Amino acid sequence: MIYQHQYFQLDTESRKVFDENGKELVLTGNAYRMLVFLCEKKHATLTEIGDYLDHAKEYTENHLRQYRYKVETIVGRNVIEYKNGIYVIIGDLQESPELAKIDRNTDLLHHESVELKSDNLKSFKKMKFIRKTWIAVAVVLLIVVVVFWLFMNPPVKKSSTGICHQKGTDYYEKTKTFTAYFSLNACLQSGGRLPKK
Repeated sequence: MIYQHQYFQLDTESRKVFDENGKELVLTGNAYRMLVFLCEKKHATLTEIGDYLDHAKEYTENHLRQYRYKVETIVGRNVIEYKNGIYVIIGDLQESPELAKIDRNTDLLHHESVELKSDNLKSFKKMKFIRKTWIAVAVVLLIVVVVFWLFMNPPVKKSSTGICHQKGTDYYEKTKTFTAYFSLNACLQSGGRLPKK
């Protein structure tokens, strides 16, 4: 059954509540059930509502006040009134076989959220690919920098005169034109010689 009020529409089959603009409202639990019961009966007492919600539990005015407050907060209007021990729906309430044709934006919002989830998945995969690419670029760049630094500051320099100078000596720092070697043995095997002492 569908109940139409000036501030909300209640569809008991789909268990959805819409505001006057057709936007779906999130009303669940006992607050929703209390609104359904009041729409069906038009007015009810604490005992009747309590029996409808759960006949095994003892409901108090505080319980129903909380549910009423939740309904009013979500709907955005004061639609349930409590007077002389009776709860009543305020305003005109009509029953109808189908929902009023209002451009509902809930379907659009749901569709966009589904697209957004798939877009997020695509962008997550793209971000992982980009991150891996940047890591590979950083590793290659680090290797290039280390190799360049080693060639600019090799452990052994062979001067144009053929003398092999090790790092840390005075001649090593003064040698401007040189052939770089990573070990003294490699320099000596290529025809270099040790400096005289």
